[in-house]
Amino acid sequence: MNNENNHTESPSADVKVSQQQSAQQASLSKQPVRKSLSTGSIGLIFALAGLLLPYPLHEYAFLPNLVAMLIVWELLSNGLLRINQSFSAHKPFIPFLALITASLPLFVFPVAAAESSASTNGAYIALWGAALALFAPMLGKKYDAKLPAAPAEPETDAQFSKSLLGYLLVLGGLPLMWSAGTVGLESFLGSFTFLFCLIGAWASWAGMWKMWSMPAITSGMLGLVLFLAPLEAIIYGLFGLLRVVTGTDGPIAAQWAGNVDAGFLAYGVGPVLVLGGGLIATYELFNGAKKGMAVNKAKKQAEVDARKAQRKSKQDSVTK
Repeated sequence: MNNENNHTESPSADVKVSQQQSAQQASLSKQPVRKSLSTGSIGLIFALAGLLLPYPLHEYAFLPNLVAMLIVWELLSNGLLRINQSFSAHKPFIPFLALITASLPLFVFPVAAAESSASTNGAYIALWGAALALFAPMLGKKYDAKLPAAPAEPETDAQFSKSLLGYLLVLGGLPLMWSAGTVGLESFLGSFTFLFCLIGAWASWAGMWKMWSMPAITSGMLGLVLFLAPLEAIIYGLFGLLRVVTGTDGPIAAQWAGNVDAGFLAYGVGPVLVLGGGLIATYELFNGAKKGMAVNKAKKQAEVDARKAQRKSKQDSVTK
């Protein structure tokens, strides 16, 4: 992550940036909330609650976890859970995924859902919430048309936003079944992966908005944790994926109790989510560090050029 930029600035510079952001947020908070956005976020909250309830299709249990993490990311990045006010309605992709996930046990596989011990109450709640979020732009169009033109909204830090998404995917993949009767959280490495990636999600959330707490979270001991978290997720996710591929053979099988005879959908999606989230976070970590080094190099070069120009002007004045 581009932490170098934050640590090279003086404390007074951080205070000035914080004051500017506070003033900007104060002016934005006076703007009316768009109905298309508020209705969509409320719908996503209902969908999230429904997806977190027991899901009646055990073979597709990864779907509600995956979509729930995407909803959390959408609400934090573009919805009512943003730090800075937003004026744009939610895009339909994530509500549509929630709608499909909720529809499977109700309309596509109703027989399998009826045979399950889990209730379909969550699916009905998720279905209603997803539909509300999907049609929110249409429902709020008439009300929003009467409001004054929305100002340009401050954007989130794209690097930290993608890192947050990566860590959320890891956190969503760990509670899934990795073998018969065993979830990814039950091993020693899984527990520490969860801890480190939870801290990574916290740091990414602070970095998205350049919050006042960001220097404390991204430096010192926690800075080392942020470096290790995505790498640990990659290693653990890869082990889990190999466990599904190799079955009961090999040394990796001893790390998880239970068999993986049910196949990839039952036990392989969790490791894939952890592996994919770790890869996203790792890429953003090194890409951000690379950009930060380039910015610092440009700053130092500008300072050198400024000093050279100052010395030259002094020499010219002396010779005159």
